[in-house]
Amino acid sequence: VFLDTTNVMSGHAFVGGSVDIRGKYIQSAELHLTEQDSAHKTGTVEIRKPKTIWSTDSITWNNQPALEDEIVASFSCSGISNTVHNVDLTEWAQRLANGETEDTGLAFLAKEDGTGEKINGPGIKYTFNSDGTIKQALYMSISITYRDMNIKDIDLVEYDYATKIERRFNY
Repeated sequence: VFLDTTNVMSGHAFVGGSVDIRGKYIQSAELHLTEQDSAHKTGTVEIRKPKTIWSTDSITWNNQPALEDEIVASFSCSGISNTVHNVDLTEWAQRLANGETEDTGLAFLAKEDGTGEKINGPGIKYTFNSDGTIKQALYMSISITYRDMNIKDIDLVEYDYATKIERRFNY
């Protein structure tokens, strides 16, 4: 599975304002994802970078790009529906912000044979309590908390790339 992360660096937002992290200090970056029902065995999923740029309009099984050897992050699938994972992508985001690596997206690779999992994408889906109130929002997003490199006091900004919500913290 390939994840298009071009909005992280392009400044294009699905809704709301644009955020450019170039030259920023990345305090934290997390990929938030939720498992759906699974008919496969549990196991480790590695997140790697594709070696080349690809397009969501034209990628297929036959033309998918090769992956870098470096593992950006990993998480363990539980096989339990609605299990939430917050995967640390801070180092990857900082390298993007520093211009040290090209944004070629991310790819999910099952480490063990037979491992598989359905994961909610960026479209928001909800689960509900018995009284009809929202229990959990299920979607994939990348949240990045950053600050300017030259600020001496800590002024943090968190930006969720799925919901396009920005929160500022002054310490």
